[in-house]
Amino acid sequence: MTAGYGSWPRPAAAMARAVDAALSAARAGDAVAFAAAADDLSRVEPEQLAVLLGTVTRDLLERSHPDGLDTDDVEHLLRSSLKLGAGWYEKLDGDALVLALTGALGVSTDPDPDEPPRPGGAAQPETTYPPERGPPRDSGSGKALPVMEEPRRVDLTPAAADLLARLTVQHGPLMFHQSGGCCDGSSPMCYPDGDLLTGDADVHLGDLAVPGLDRPVPFWMSVSQYAYWKHTHLTVDVVPGRGSGFSVEAPEGVRFLIRSRLMSDDELTHFQLI
Repeated sequence: MTAGYGSWPRPAAAMARAVDAALSAARAGDAVAFAAAADDLSRVEPEQLAVLLGTVTRDLLERSHPDGLDTDDVEHLLRSSLKLGAGWYEKLDGDALVLALTGALGVSTDPDPDEPPRPGGAAQPETTYPPERGPPRDSGSGKALPVMEEPRRVDLTPAAADLLARLTVQHGPLMFHQSGGCCDGSSPMCYPDGDLLTGDADVHLGDLAVPGLDRPVPFWMSVSQYAYWKHTHLTVDVVPGRGSGFSVEAPEGVRFLIRSRLMSDDELTHFQLI
């Protein structure tokens, strides 16, 4: 960043000076100066700071890994950052470092406090059956047979499905698009289907079935973002807070959020990623 902040708005200039001070302190390994800069940053608007730092971090990751990051790259980044940081900053929080990296990539790994723990770490939608049939059963014992579902790249939590059903009544058929850099960056954007034209620069990850809707909700992702996310399973959730004004849920006082987990070996094999 530049030191010439004279023409900048006062909040932006204060944020830039504090970020510059924190970076200089980190490069010098000066824990005292870094703590002072962090204290200054604690006084700025947290949402604006998160957007700034997330955008800068994501840009640096894209420059250093133009072909995308795989799980080995992410692990190396975390290990090397922890090793370097712990050498001069005793208060380094490993969990915060993980959140900063995943946040820069647009991934939330926070569990839903209202969702019981599930294998794999992500909320999975319930399997529903026609009421007259129910789950398949063994013809001899009458017991329900396990349902073998084909792996999916993206799923919905019940809360997100309920919101999509209500929004469809207001806006008609909907679509999701996960962008690589505009608006809220990597936040999932929900539009009336067709409002955003997709093409060769986008990847269709799947169609989200919503109970009560005849038509599933397609989920698209930009090719550049897919390079970072292709080894992860995504779950669309909804949380309180205001998202981008371009996304249809914004007036509802909630926003869609991506939760993620690494795919299993079976999933990676199914999607031909190993």
